[in-house]
Amino acid sequence: EFSADQPGRSRAMQSSVLRALRMASDPTGFTILEALDSGSGRRMSELAEGAGIDQLSAAEIVSDLVSAGLATKLPEAGQVTGTAAGSSIVALVRAATAAGIADLGASR
Repeated sequence: EFSADQPGRSRAMQSSVLRALRMASDPTGFTILEALDSGSGRRMSELAEGAGIDQLSAAEIVSDLVSAGLATKLPEAGQVTGTAAGSSIVALVRAATAAGIADLGASR
């Protein structure tokens, strides 16, 4: 029945995207998401070190990113990798940052 409910599907997807944005809007979460945007897997220890946090905190953030569909755990390799959705959010933040910087320069 859900597949026939276009408004319901749209609301569910919008809710999912907004949740993902909340996960990515945390500065530490975004730092991890950026590290995962390279396309290659990263070990939890690398992510923790790059974000300046302990491995347990990094694991909690990664779990949140995975649950939001922004990252994927690769248990057989002991690594985490980003998803297309995660890359899209990184690109969005980078574009918005560049636009903000350009606007600041234009207002001088």
